[in-house]
Amino acid sequence: PPSTPLLSLFDRLFFILLRLRMPSGHAAARLAPEGCPPQPDTEQVVEGVMLINAANPGPFTLRGTNCYLLGRGKRKILIDTGESEVGGEEFLRRLLSLVGDDEVNTILLTHW
Repeated sequence: PPSTPLLSLFDRLFFILLRLRMPSGHAAARLAPEGCPPQPDTEQVVEGVMLINAANPGPFTLRGTNCYLLGRGKRKILIDTGESEVGGEEFLRRLLSLVGDDEVNTILLTHW
């Protein structure tokens, strides 16, 4: 079984995902990006969890897909990647600025 620190990291991630910044209800999918509250490009949610906005605004992503970089060591896990056609270069710039000399060795996609 996974170690206790790994479980606690995933427990925290679960609760973070529950409180995503998207307004509640189906109306969220109809909001134009201009009507959304501001969101930082990157943000430390808790120790070992960074939120990265994928820079792909739209009616379903609002200001952009929330992607997460997990890990405290040299090896990181990336949850979701945004889109290559919209905001891909900006997302990579944001991701690389956070990764630095570390590496992303696992990518988990929640949807495509």
